[in-house]
Amino acid sequence: MIIGLASKCFVNNRIDLNLKTIYDSMKEAFDNKADAILFGEAFLQGFDALKWDFACDRKIAISQENGIIEAISQKAKELGIAVGFGYLELSDDKIYSSYLFIDKTGIILNNYRRISPGWKEPVASEKHYREGEIFQTFSFMDKTFLLGLCGDFWYDENVKRANQIYKDVVLWPVYLNYTSETWNNLEKEEYATRAKLLGKRVLLFNSISLNPVARGGCYDYQNGNIIKDLPMENDGILYVEI
Repeated sequence: MIIGLASKCFVNNRIDLNLKTIYDSMKEAFDNKADAILFGEAFLQGFDALKWDFACDRKIAISQENGIIEAISQKAKELGIAVGFGYLELSDDKIYSSYLFIDKTGIILNNYRRISPGWKEPVASEKHYREGEIFQTFSFMDKTFLLGLCGDFWYDENVKRANQIYKDVVLWPVYLNYTSETWNNLEKEEYATRAKLLGKRVLLFNSISLNPVARGGCYDYQNGNIIKDLPMENDGILYVEI
């Protein structure tokens, strides 16, 4: 199968613009024979969309049953391409940083909730801003995938837990705002080291944001080595074969 990793720009609190980017990228990836396209953490609303006031934020986060999710599912079915994206999920009176994977028929195969707390500000209420508790796998086109969001894999205990679960590929959607210099001179090697701990094949993909600045970049790791990449500062899609 061919998977597209999207280094694309989101705008905080502009679901309309971000949705258009998702749709346009789905079409582009389909035209390039991809079976799926994946976007970074919290891409739908933007990583910095929340205000940390639950009365306000409950209007920004959306549930799995929201019409926007249904529309994306319909687009996946219409085009015949799977799609994964991070979003701020509302479930009852709780908000999570979550990640949805929708298959080619428009069916939700996976809804993962970030289990590390680094997505939220210290002032965030523990009652309303929550983390998930488990890693989970899903199957797509005869491959088994395990997903973790951004800081999840910087905790050794989480890596140990993930490594106890069978998977063919680890998906690692992130939001990173390093400068290109810091990334290339320091962090790039650190992430490669973490990827090596996670298994044979790890796909890491970051978004672009203009305010605050994030620079994108997508990386295909095999045994901790980058075998293919779309470097930071590039708006585009990296196609990898699994």
